Amino acid sequence: AFTGSIQRAGHAREEVAVEGSFLGFLDFDGKRYWDIHNASSRVEPELLCNHLPSDSRTRADRNALAQGDEELAQSEKVTIEEAQRRHRRLRAAASKAADAATPWIASEVK
Repeated sequence: AFTGSIQRAGHAREEVAVEGSFLGFLDFDGKRYWDIHNASSRVEPELLCNHLPSDSRTRADRNALAQGDEELAQSEKVTIEEAQRRHRRLRAAASKAADAATPWIASEVK
């Protein structure tokens, strides 16, 4: 649960009292604006256009599957998994190289 207030910048006077729970309800000045138990007040989050590169919406396999192309989706998934395995091997090799204090080993691993 949380309680607080909204104030104008540079002013100490409280404009609006805020009370609620992230998993339950949200009240402003004692008036309930959102309640988890009231389905009509549910709001779906709106995602911004400038999402992170790691956002799953950028995955080629996911997008191919969403468009109904299962064959392309499987191919893209295999490509992604192979790249992940290659990166994991490179990280492991670099870690071993750092542990052994021989950085030239990491440059030989492909």
